[in-house]
Amino acid sequence: MDCPCLESDTNAIRELINEDYVWVGGETSIQVRRTEQVAARMWTIIADFSSEPLRIETRSGGLVRKEPEDRRLFQFVLAKPTGSSQWLLGRASSYKDG
Repeated sequence: MDCPCLESDTNAIRELINEDYVWVGGETSIQVRRTEQVAARMWTIIADFSSEPLRIETRSGGLVRKEPEDRRLFQFVLAKPTGSSQWLLGRASSYKDG
């Protein structure tokens, strides 16, 4: 995997499935701050990612853990290979403004 967040997300999904947990809340929104075209089919994007609080619960509603809301600024690359209609997401990294 090319991004540490992908491994942690994969592990979190595996835990939800294996333990039969339920994810409640945690909606995420993206606010694009800046885009830059670096090639004909490649863009660099800087965006704020905001997530609402979420809870991981058992099927019966018992709390396993909760996560607070979170806001982070990321930079990532989107590329559309020649002949493809789909965009590919490149490595995302934290971005410091300024």
